[in-house]
Amino acid sequence: MGKSKKRRKQVNRRNKTRKNKNKNNKNNKNNKNKYKDHTISIADTDFGQKEYIVSNIGMNAIFKVDGNNKASDFNKDTLLYKYMLNEFKRRLLLLLKENKKSRNILKKKFKIKYSSKNIVSKLDKLSSEKVEEIYFALL
Repeated sequence: MGKSKKRRKQVNRRNKTRKNKNKNNKNNKNNKNKYKDHTISIADTDFGQKEYIVSNIGMNAIFKVDGNNKASDFNKDTLLYKYMLNEFKRRLLLLLKENKKSRNILKKKFKIKYSSKNIVSKLDKLSSEKVEEIYFALL
């Protein structure tokens, strides 16, 4: 009887380690692919041109900015907040690049001097509320 008990213990140990290994592998796979569908991918069209395919969260962020929603209304931990803030900054850069009046408003009202080299770093330093305030003032 002593021999059969030892075998049972060994078999049980082997099964436990196998189960644990399988669980660890599944967790690693889930972590790698966690944000995979949120990235922007590029697809080739029929004539050799490239189209950018934006994820669902990216499109939701664009629609919410179009609807005059604020990024500060959402949790800072969510991806939607991050995408909305990036969309505000991107639109601000386009506004300032094209329109000289908006640069003057930025300089007079917010005391931020526009230069094409420094404006990106200046916008990154501002809080989300400040970026939204500037964006809505320039519209």
